[in-house]
Amino acid sequence: MLFRDYPTFTQVINNNLVEVQDILRKVVFTDESIERDRKFVTYKKKDGDTLESIAAKFYGDERLSWVIMLFNKVIDPFYGVSLSTVGFDNYTRKKYDGQTLFLSAVGSSFPLSLNSAGITIGTLAITKASNADGSVSYFDEPRGTIKSFDDNFGSVQLTDQTGKFNKDDTLSVLIDRVEVITATVQKAVDSAEAPNYFAERVDGVSSDPLNPLASVPNSDGVQTSIGTTSADFATAVTYGTPTLLFDYIYNNTGTYVITNKMKEFKDNYDKSVIMLIEPKFVPALELEMRKLFRNA
Repeated sequence: MLFRDYPTFTQVINNNLVEVQDILRKVVFTDESIERDRKFVTYKKKDGDTLESIAAKFYGDERLSWVIMLFNKVIDPFYGVSLSTVGFDNYTRKKYDGQTLFLSAVGSSFPLSLNSAGITIGTLAITKASNADGSVSYFDEPRGTIKSFDDNFGSVQLTDQTGKFNKDDTLSVLIDRVEVITATVQKAVDSAEAPNYFAERVDGVSSDPLNPLASVPNSDGVQTSIGTTSADFATAVTYGTPTLLFDYIYNNTGTYVITNKMKEFKDNYDKSVIMLIEPKFVPALELEMRKLFRNA
């Protein structure tokens, strides 16, 4: 129903002129019009709700799911609205299928600068060990492909992983079978439980993100950055003062950690609250869309 009134144009397909609908055209509600007219109610999606089932329940026609998408500016009907419990678990399991490794240069505790080290997405990560005779052994397992990396944390997220990496493993990153980076694994966690960011939590609500390379916040929520002093620190703060990141990696402190799964859960919850234009206004909406497309 959404595309039936879209304008058409001719396109050459297999040497034939074919009339196709211009699905790149779109109509949007402005934020101003939504707030000004207030012709909607809010609805909290229930587990198992789909856009079609909501449209059937609210408008009496599942084909009017496009009205919900249009009014809520949803482009992706699958991930633009909240997922069911099962869908959410499958989504996070697939997105965070491997481990996240927090790395340092060999002999250092400071986070490895991944950009300057040359780590790229899609490269292979394996373990290696030095032998007594000075030779080096590389191991087929554990191994994984670098899916993403965070230079602020000195961490890499792995995918297509076999075996488990552990603290103090020596990591080797290979590009075309050539070793480009050697690093020490300082912490290894399942990626779903890795930090997305650090923040204070009050009554389950997260504050603005905190600086991972600054001190633990004082009672007023104020941090002191590395290399600076404050009323709380007479001498300059160092990485091991500790900073939030150091405290998490080396002291296993999770007080200020907002994990990837927690962030995904909040995002999913936020998308579960949608606006539904009142049914009596739908016919006028359809008519106005036809006018707009005819005049396009």
